[in-house]
Amino acid sequence: MQKDKLKFLDTFRGIAAFYVVVGHARWLLWEGYSSGYVHHTQDYTFFQKGLVYFMGVFKYGHEAVLFFFVLSGFVIHLNYQNKFGTIQDTKSNILKFYFKRFKRIYPVLIFALILTFISDYLVLYINPNFVSGHTNYKTINEFITFNHGFAAVFGGLFNMGRLGFPVFGSNGPLWSLAYEWWFYMFYPVLYIKRNDKTYLFYTLIFLAALFSAFLSFRSVFFDKIFIGMASWAIGCLLAEIYLKRTKLNLEGFVFVCLSLSILYYIYPFMGKDFFMALVFGALLSLCLKFSSFINRYAKFKKLGDMSYTLYIVHFPLLVVGSSVLMNNNHGNLPIHFGYTLLGVLGSLLFAYLFFPIFEIRIPELLENMFRNGLGKERFKQKIFRIKRP
Repeated sequence: MQKDKLKFLDTFRGIAAFYVVVGHARWLLWEGYSSGYVHHTQDYTFFQKGLVYFMGVFKYGHEAVLFFFVLSGFVIHLNYQNKFGTIQDTKSNILKFYFKRFKRIYPVLIFALILTFISDYLVLYINPNFVSGHTNYKTINEFITFNHGFAAVFGGLFNMGRLGFPVFGSNGPLWSLAYEWWFYMFYPVLYIKRNDKTYLFYTLIFLAALFSAFLSFRSVFFDKIFIGMASWAIGCLLAEIYLKRTKLNLEGFVFVCLSLSILYYIYPFMGKDFFMALVFGALLSLCLKFSSFINRYAKFKKLGDMSYTLYIVHFPLLVVGSSVLMNNNHGNLPIHFGYTLLGVLGSLLFAYLFFPIFEIRIPELLENMFRNGLGKERFKQKIFRIKRP
């Protein structure tokens, strides 16, 4: 019954991933506002001008990732708050948690790293100027790198991109996966209950975040992970409230989040990301309050199912498209949004075709191997549904 009430969360996850894809397609497959539109506005039709301002709505991709963090904290804690934290909990529960995270994340991650490597070398062949950062577009030159060295490979394989190591190749969105992975790694370790209360869990996380924010001490984890995990923990706290494990109700949580958001304007603390996480926590709390109404219209479960694959593979595909467009148009991107639409649809189709393999079949096989131990030949047959004569 509880799962039915929360069906809309799948839709929200899918819409957030879709939003990020549209935002990236907007600046990779269109010339942009400051780089093109303002210099020759007269070349745009009335309809195209309207699209320029409408597409500006999709420039908040970083904020969409913060929504992912809050939503992830809520879902993870909703499912695991009774499985960790006490002395009676066995090591097997923690190992099972790590294994589930591994089989959920790594099949798609390995696929995305291989795809990124192939895509980047296609770009190198098609448009060398794109790779060297000498395009006509400042955003592309600043934010897209093509590092395939050992440090980047290590950062990609061990989820350390932008955490002391470069992101692998052009796949910039991998940075958020690195954060998410380390949230998972610390969660079972920090989650401690005493007399069925979890206050110590939040105390540890928020103290670590405040320590990072207010002191000059800097390190990969204190400067980045723990501040990010404070945003993730807002979702965890909301799960506690939703399960009625605290005296605070959903309406009260909205009030607390919005009050802290106002306080942020008076005295900023823990950065803009934490402020946005508070706002998203309040919005998610309202959605939980009116879940029955929202579920009537949240009908994009398939988009949610493939959201992880969509998020992690779309960027290198769009980069290839961008390099082709510039190569065929004297280094310039188009003034219309036709290719932006094609890029979004192509990314959706690609994710739709591959997510059943990497998010369903391979994780199922890993689960079977974990339990029973499957042979190599049967592993291949299961993935590709090969039937031997």
